[in-house]
Amino acid sequence: MMFLVTAAAADPLAQLATDAPFRRINEAATTAGTRVLKGAVRLGDRHLLSLLDPATGTARWIAEGEELGGLKVISYDPVARVATIRLAGRIEHPRLMPANTQAK
Repeated sequence: MMFLVTAAAADPLAQLATDAPFRRINEAATTAGTRVLKGAVRLGDRHLLSLLDPATGTARWIAEGEELGGLKVISYDPVARVATIRLAGRIEHPRLMPANTQAK
């Protein structure tokens, strides 16, 4: 990450107030049972998605059409950068996080 500070800036840390390098992980993901979409890659004719469980801090790669531990990846739209998943009987649509807000 690169910070640009102009000579006119009175406080070189002022930019941090508006462009903080540490941001909250997708606020919608703070509700129980939701997942954060961290990454997507196309393999052959389908996508592999990295989905983060914010409650445990663990992420798993799951392919389109597959289910793992009650979480099923139904589809992924690479243009809209949104997945359709089913978790605990609920359909959710996590959006791919921008690169500058990726959870570690």
